[in-house]
Amino acid sequence: VSTITSTGLTDINTLYSSSGFSGLGNETIEITDELSVAEANTLDDLTTGSIVATIGNTRVSNLLGSASLSDANGNNAYTISISTEDAAVSASDLNAINAITSIAVNLANVNSITASDFTDLTTLNANRDEFSNITGIAAITLTDNGGGTGSVDYGTLETIIDEYQTNFNSSAVFSLQSGDTIVIDTDSELSAFLADLASGALVLTNQSVTIDSSSPLTVSQANDIDVLTEGTITASIDTDSTVDDLVNLTGTNAYTIVINSVDATVSTAAQLNTIDEATSVQVDASAITDISGNY
Repeated sequence: VSTITSTGLTDINTLYSSSGFSGLGNETIEITDELSVAEANTLDDLTTGSIVATIGNTRVSNLLGSASLSDANGNNAYTISISTEDAAVSASDLNAINAITSIAVNLANVNSITASDFTDLTTLNANRDEFSNITGIAAITLTDNGGGTGSVDYGTLETIIDEYQTNFNSSAVFSLQSGDTIVIDTDSELSAFLADLASGALVLTNQSVTIDSSSPLTVSQANDIDVLTEGTITASIDTDSTVDDLVNLTGTNAYTIVINSVDATVSTAAQLNTIDEATSVQVDASAITDISGNY
């Protein structure tokens, strides 16, 4: 016997406990009725063959709880649909559920996922063909700086945003945990960051943004970021910016600002004070040779 079929657990238990049969223990068991996690685990203990069945009431807490769904032999084919009650679920939980069945996990009821580590999202994307109905995932929230050491590396996040908008949902929106810090290291990362903000692929609230000095911001770019977050922007402002540009900086951030030599003799004290209010970093005014103003 290679396969045993039954409507439920009762007949299977009776068969395997019967003294009238021997040699059982490596068959495939196919169940037509829905099983609970406990029932499926009972079957998994009876055979080294695969269990083919639908798991009912598939709350994530049931599938991965203290008495989690088992796959002792790594060969079960459970049909699992994530419950509407778990419309928001973590990427790590989805990866763990995927590991206990060879059948694509149905995510039709899932509309948002969370992740505390980039690797969970990377794994989920790599195994996306092992899930069905993934296009309803519209929101992805990163926590704990994406598993980074104190900050979110935007080079890594940029890749993940592109992958999820390509492979899951082109309208998927990413957000970050309150107070996280995004670090941008290159011009290409900065371009992608600004594009993702403009398109709505990335939403900021109170995250801080640190941009390498090798990738300076224009005043317009700085203001575009400032209006989206209550966090601090740490960046250099393009040295081609004139005083007339710099006075338009919004918010108070940690900008490195160097007054351009073209403004050596045409800057007013009021303008310089306005620029100073826009940054917590001392303004380099060494190019100034003449200041006008009221005294």
